[in-house]
Amino acid sequence: MWRFFGEEGEQLGLAGLEDRLREMRRRVGEELVAGLRSGGGEVLGGVERVVFFYGNGLSDDCDYCKRAMFLFAVALCLRELVVEMQAEREAQNVTGSTLGTIPIYMPAFDTLRRWNPAEEEFLQKHGVEFVESNAGLFLKVDERTAVVSYRNFNPVKQVVADLARPAVLICRPVVEDPEQDFSWKEQENDEGENVRVPAVRSRFIEPAAIVVDPDSPRVREMVRGYKAYELPELPGEKVDKEVLSLYMREAGTSTKAEYYA
Repeated sequence: MWRFFGEEGEQLGLAGLEDRLREMRRRVGEELVAGLRSGGGEVLGGVERVVFFYGNGLSDDCDYCKRAMFLFAVALCLRELVVEMQAEREAQNVTGSTLGTIPIYMPAFDTLRRWNPAEEEFLQKHGVEFVESNAGLFLKVDERTAVVSYRNFNPVKQVVADLARPAVLICRPVVEDPEQDFSWKEQENDEGENVRVPAVRSRFIEPAAIVVDPDSPRVREMVRGYKAYELPELPGEKVDKEVLSLYMREAGTSTKAEYYA
């Protein structure tokens, strides 16, 4: 089992989930939010929804569950900042304001199960609307969307690059070297034969390698019109250290999805 459950499979209740959220909000910090406010302007103020491509449960005693809560805290802080900026624009009678409730769309399940009652109540309390499929989530992505992608079985960045130019994209840093798009590995298949397979696409290797959300030429071309912000280091002591990037579309960048070889 690769979900990194707690030793006894214990899960947090509603109060424990709120405590974990407060801890992760502190980890996000005020510096990142201040940087986004100063650099976001017109683009960030136009966000109408957050689409969260999600990989792990929230209530288990595991590092990836803590990372999931951290990213949810980032999404909440981002939404609160957007609402503040929209209120300021409304007060100044700036056109293009979308003042109102900004939903966070998430799958109705984590990687291996549906949300338990405490998780479901917690998420709905914080304005989450559940979507039954990743296909449904992709249909909600446009130029007024903030997209969060981490540990998803789909190549989220590549699909998004074909759909739109979202206002915000939170994901693993996009690499410039095409050789790193796919890592190849010698692996024994079910018939006992050694075959060379792409690590992110093979059913023969550990499932964790399938959730890397690989880059592509289209992804690299897309983020050239974005300003990158580095998020605080993800929590977790028993898994590899990681730092994600927040890409914000720069003002004047085309919102039309272009196709590249």
